[in-house]
Amino acid sequence: MGATIADAVLQAGTSYDTVVRPRVTRILESYPGAVTTSAFWKLLHDVGPKTVLSWRHHEKPNRVVALTAFLREAHIETEVELGPWLEDEANQTNLLSLRGIGPKTVDYLRILAGAQTVAVDRYVYTLLAEAGIHVSGYEEARAVLNQTADTLGVPRATLDHSVWRFMSTRKGSAKTKTSAAGDCPESQGRRHPRTGPEPSGLEVRRQNETIMNSGISDEDVAAALVLGLASLNRSGVTKPAAYLLLGVPLWVAVLKSGVHATLAGVVVAMFIPLRVPEKSLSWTAHRSPVHHLEHALHPWVAFGVLPIFAFTNAGVSIQGVSISDLLHPVPLGIVTGLLLGKQAGIMAMSWVAVRMGIASLPAGVRWPHIYGTSLLCGIGFTMSLFIASLAFEQGGAAYLGLERLGVLTASVLAGLTGYGVLRFGLGDRRRPT
Repeated sequence: MGATIADAVLQAGTSYDTVVRPRVTRILESYPGAVTTSAFWKLLHDVGPKTVLSWRHHEKPNRVVALTAFLREAHIETEVELGPWLEDEANQTNLLSLRGIGPKTVDYLRILAGAQTVAVDRYVYTLLAEAGIHVSGYEEARAVLNQTADTLGVPRATLDHSVWRFMSTRKGSAKTKTSAAGDCPESQGRRHPRTGPEPSGLEVRRQNETIMNSGISDEDVAAALVLGLASLNRSGVTKPAAYLLLGVPLWVAVLKSGVHATLAGVVVAMFIPLRVPEKSLSWTAHRSPVHHLEHALHPWVAFGVLPIFAFTNAGVSIQGVSISDLLHPVPLGIVTGLLLGKQAGIMAMSWVAVRMGIASLPAGVRWPHIYGTSLLCGIGFTMSLFIASLAFEQGGAAYLGLERLGVLTASVLAGLTGYGVLRFGLGDRRRPT
């Protein structure tokens, strides 16, 4: 029961094979006595939820504690009792009152308890959108997949597993079990480690579990690597390769800790020197290592990474798109934030910084230049889609298509207006050399 509770809570918004599976497997192997809710509750109290889950941040451990306490008060001790209890809509409604527990988590718990249903996530919504099936919300999307499974004559949980396996593999965002859907027709969970064979990266997983069992967590490894980056910076190391050697394992450690791995890139960039000490003559071609790296990576990012990201993650179908879709609160709010919010924020903070003497306008740059740049900053794609995917992952996945529509619309408008201001609003004035 402890593994089931941890599985249901940790799976939202994380990579299952690299983050959730090792932790659930560790609970099964290290705490075999946590087979009832009361036993798991005692374990959380005696050992601590962060230690049990090998999770440093407090949000998900607190959610596990809250769900365990809720089920304990409801006298639900095993999965056998959990299954029938979850079929009562009143119990589902009470469960949804817990912070961070959405309809997807409830359905996922039902699957783990043996129910034949689907847990609708972003992969399901993407599949439905690509198939030209428009749904108004979670309940309708679940009904469509349940009806599809019934029509095909396959168990609903098996279809749920197959959709996740196909979509996650195609997107490249997660690895799947080595078994086919047909090998586990009575699968209780599409990603639960108790169903199907071990993943192909078994040795890597065992090494990670050895590290966790030895008391060294992924967060400890990440913290040590950050200290190493800081030491390189303080020592005046200017070779980008040195930071890359620590940056790659930092990315892996951050990914496996449960924090989104993109933050590792932000941390590494913070420590690459902007200027070279005067006493150092090793960097003659480029005085700034970070500028050199920026320019060296620019063509790869602009013509490789970003287009690939756009084609694999946008997934916006223009079929059936109407004015009412653009005026929906989600895309309208995103367009307003990117198009107007960027202008207001950048212009206001720039004006305040100049007025307070914190900064000054560069030579030849006037306020119309700043305004045109603030418009161009409304072009949002990678980070906008990333933040939206996190925002709508739990309980709001029905808005994923609308969110992408809003981001693309805002980007087009911001690019056109920004170009118009800088190109035509400033006349033929050239930038001073």
